[in-house]
Amino acid sequence: MNRDRRQSFRIDNPVALVYQVVSEQDVKRNAANIQDGGFLPGGVSATLFGMEAELKGRINRVRRKSVEVAQSLELLNNKLNALINLMPLLQEQEENILEQPMRKTNVSATGIAFVNEEALEEGAYLYLRLVLAPDYYYVAAYAKVIRSEPMRNPRDGFRYRIAVDFTLISDQHRELLVKYTMSRELAMLRARRVAAEAEEAEEPVTG
Repeated sequence: MNRDRRQSFRIDNPVALVYQVVSEQDVKRNAANIQDGGFLPGGVSATLFGMEAELKGRINRVRRKSVEVAQSLELLNNKLNALINLMPLLQEQEENILEQPMRKTNVSATGIAFVNEEALEEGAYLYLRLVLAPDYYYVAAYAKVIRSEPMRNPRDGFRYRIAVDFTLISDQHRELLVKYTMSRELAMLRARRVAAEAEEAEEPVTG
């Protein structure tokens, strides 16, 4: 699968999000540091993603022998993941993302569309911090507003839909978004398949 296709995966997913409007100079000032891999906390999540895939493979093999043991390992793994991925937030003194309401979003490795309380100027630059549900993966990036539109049916105080492209993001965080969106897409496809199989099994047999 080529890089463009991997980055094109988009999913609708709840996200906790905070942002700051910044200047283009702020973005340029941080460019060199980000390119050197020194961008923002949270790289732990991306670094451990490969280990996560291997562990899930082993849990699946354990499941063939004992479903209960596999479920216990999954619960323990999920608990550790939540703690690991929240570590960057505990180190920061800024606004706590986890105190924010979950927003409906459409997210990919190249950008995100999200509902918002206020309109934002097209072309404005943002410093975004995200926590992706349900795994508490933390991502931070600079982004540029490409669209800001009023919603036809505002809900929960969110009256606008904002779309942004990531303009400055570490390789670690972009790769995390690629793997996250792909894994969520696969999980949703599996859920639809299971639901379809269950519905088919319930259909009465007519002779």
